[in-house]
Amino acid sequence: MARIETDPNYSDPTFSRGTVSTDLFKKEDLELLSAAVSTHNHDGAGHGLAVAFGTIPANTITGAMIANGTVTYDDLANGAATHYSAVYGSSTSPTTTSTSAVDLPDMTVTINCPVDCLLRADFAGTFVVTVGSGFWFVQLAVDGNAMSNGQTQVIQNSALGQFQHVSTFGYYGVSAGTHTIKAQWFVSGATTLQAYQTYRTLSVEELRR
Repeated sequence: MARIETDPNYSDPTFSRGTVSTDLFKKEDLELLSAAVSTHNHDGAGHGLAVAFGTIPANTITGAMIANGTVTYDDLANGAATHYSAVYGSSTSPTTTSTSAVDLPDMTVTINCPVDCLLRADFAGTFVVTVGSGFWFVQLAVDGNAMSNGQTQVIQNSALGQFQHVSTFGYYGVSAGTHTIKAQWFVSGATTLQAYQTYRTLSVEELRR
């Protein structure tokens, strides 16, 4: 005889059962087993073994099994759907005379995207021409590639000593992996452009499905 009178994983209700062929069979074995199966839910106390994390095979639970509107904000871990990063000016009043795009000091963000996603980059800063007058440009670049002309800020014929505030943004689709986003600047010939004090910031938001 090797009967188990109280199942170790069920207490609501419990049931008895034989474990070898010579064990006595009781009608309650079937009655209580049926009641236990009826209330089995894997996660209620006394209703069977809990399903351990990581034991459900991948792709077993599909979107069709989840009712629309049941996954809420509180169910998502921080950064599960978006990721945000920002940098701020730290070097004071840097200048450039470069006539080709170079990196604006301190304005570099590196972001790791676990899946294909869309990046939104926003830049704001205050600038002043300290030598000459002419064209100057501020643009956003992702992995060394400038965003489209629609996201490139162009200031024309800036007078000497004139302060101007620049705010520009762009969207850029990227594949999964690490990406570097920068604000860059350059000027027309014989012009010196200064990023005033530390008044500049670059922020990047990763948008996922």
